[in-house]
Amino acid sequence: MHRAGRLKAAAVRLEADTDKATAMIVAEMGKTYRAAQEEVGKCVRGLRFYADHGPGFMPDVAGSAPSPSTRVRRDRGRPLSR
Repeated sequence: MHRAGRLKAAAVRLEADTDKATAMIVAEMGKTYRAAQEEVGKCVRGLRFYADHGPGFMPDVAGSAPSPSTRVRRDRGRPLSR
């Protein structure tokens, strides 16, 4: 399943578990029940938005991403300047 499909599936699951997610937000973050419900709804809408529109933000282009080793300097804890 590609990314958009996974996002849609996550939205469906989160929406089905709205009551459970709401209770967790109330308990963990101290939000009111209504604010927690709104937060869950916002997350569901966000997941659906990026499932529908995300592929247009980052089209697949073969070979365009740099190698991970070229993006991060790995000096094993040594200072970057000497």
